[in-house]
Amino acid sequence: MDELESCAERQRDELAVLAAMFPEELAEEEVAHTAAASAFLVRSGGAALRVSLPQRYPLQLPLLSLSCPSAGPEPVAAASRTLEAAVSKAAGEECCTGLVQTFLELVAAGALAAQE
Repeated sequence: MDELESCAERQRDELAVLAAMFPEELAEEEVAHTAAASAFLVRSGGAALRVSLPQRYPLQLPLLSLSCPSAGPEPVAAASRTLEAAVSKAAGEECCTGLVQTFLELVAAGALAAQE
């Protein structure tokens, strides 16, 4: 098995685990697979985290896009930094399960709560 096939298999396995662990939060209709990459969307509490997996993930880090229109730019930026830090610690390893857990913890803790 070559490197790209191995990466693709690891991605499929991790996406299957995510779908089993987070059936309510993972937007399965948003899980996309192409020859170039995979991507998925996680939604919770008005916030959305889009994770794009490069073709060589987990050897390359995933790309993250966090949005929460009700929270304002500062809380979203702070949460994004937390998520990026979590991902950077896992270079070369699968990290999406921990990433989704961190995202859900941030939402539950009110880090992305609506601004008054």
